[in-house]
Amino acid sequence: MIELPAYCAARHPETNKPIIIRRGEPGYLPWPKGNPITPEDFNKIHDVDEAVVQTMIGCCMSGEWEKADAVPMRPSLQRERQSKERADRGSRGRFARNRR
Repeated sequence: MIELPAYCAARHPETNKPIIIRRGEPGYLPWPKGNPITPEDFNKIHDVDEAVVQTMIGCCMSGEWEKADAVPMRPSLQRERQSKERADRGSRGRFARNRR
């Protein structure tokens, strides 16, 4: 399963009020009163893209977190994985030959 963030912020699909979604739990939490940051800014700060937010909204409303497999990888995790793969290739040598 793709690693979803522990939390994301969203706007309630019916009321448009800001909410907080906790990974793996049905339902949502109310947005803290007086919080000056918007849900969109919260997600940007925490590198949560819109596809992840939409998936987490669907999962928290339905309670079916098993469907989260279809989520694309978070951008920061994708960059991290690509960097690691490049580093691994570099340490082995891209054109390294098996010399005897």
